[in-house]
Amino acid sequence: MHRSVRVILSLSVAVASFAACSGAPEPQEQLGSSEQELAISGTYYEKPAVDSGTTDTKTADTKTTDTASTDTSVVKSTNTTTVLDPGTVLTPCAPQRYDVTVVGRTCWALAQKTSTGVWSVAPIFNDAPAEIRDTHCALTWLGNAGTCASPSWTALGLSCQEKHSIAIRSAACATNPAACETTATSTVNTGSAVQAPMAEWKCAEDYDGGVPRGGYSGGCDSCGVISGGYLYLTNPYSSSTILTNVTTAGGFTTTTQLAVTVPSESTAAIPVSGYASGPIYIWPKY
Repeated sequence: MHRSVRVILSLSVAVASFAACSGAPEPQEQLGSSEQELAISGTYYEKPAVDSGTTDTKTADTKTTDTASTDTSVVKSTNTTTVLDPGTVLTPCAPQRYDVTVVGRTCWALAQKTSTGVWSVAPIFNDAPAEIRDTHCALTWLGNAGTCASPSWTALGLSCQEKHSIAIRSAACATNPAACETTATSTVNTGSAVQAPMAEWKCAEDYDGGVPRGGYSGGCDSCGVISGGYLYLTNPYSSSTILTNVTTAGGFTTTTQLAVTVPSESTAAIPVSGYASGPIYIWPKY
C-alpha cells in the first residue's frame, strides 16, 4: 500500500514598519500588512506489506478434526517504519522600499497582494496634516519566498506624476527604520535665480522589471508641498541640492527661490516660515 500525504504550513509575514525620514518630530508609521505563504512541504511514505518468505507447510491442524491441507499461498505480512521526506524550505526575500507621493487618491490604495508578492504602505509623515499624511507614502515590496520576483509595478497603476515622485530607498532603510532618517536644510538662493525648467511628461506603458521613472526630465510637480510651517519634500534625484520657487505669505507677495540640501533618493520635512502653503514645483541642481 502506498499513501502520500502533503502538509502545507502557512506563515504570516507582516512587513515591518519603517520610520519617517524627516527632520520633523519623529512619526510612527502604521504599516498596512498583508500575508505571504511560505510553503514547507513534507511527504510521508508508508511502504506496502512485504512477503516474509514463510508459507504454510500443509501440516494438518491437530486440534481439530479437519485434516485438509491449508492454502499454500498464505503470506505473513509486516509493515515498515514511516519515512519522512522534509521537502524544501523556502528562503524569505529581502524587502524593497520606495517613497512615493500619490495624486488624487491615498496611500492605502497601493496596498495589495499580487501573484508574485505583496505591496504594503505606511504614511511617511504620520503626524502631519491628513492631506500630507495620506499622500506621502512609504511603499514596500516583498516578493514571494523562493522566487523573490521584481516589484509588480503595473499592479499599482501609477500616473505620470506619481511615477516621477518615486525615490528608491536603500536596502538598509528597507530593513532598518533608523537607516531611513535624513537631515535637510533650506536657504534662500542668493545667487543667480534659475528658472524652473519645463518637465517632459514621458510615461512608459510597460515598466515592470525596473523602477518606473517614465523617462522624465526637468522637475517634479508632486514632490513638494508647504503646510503648517514645514516643506514636505521627496527628492527622487541623484542630486543632493533641490531648487524651488516659493511665494511669501501676507498681503504683499514676492517670489523667492530656495535651495534645499537633502540627500538624494530620500524624503524629509524641512522647517520653513513665512511662505504660502500649497504644492511647489521642484527641480535638481546639478
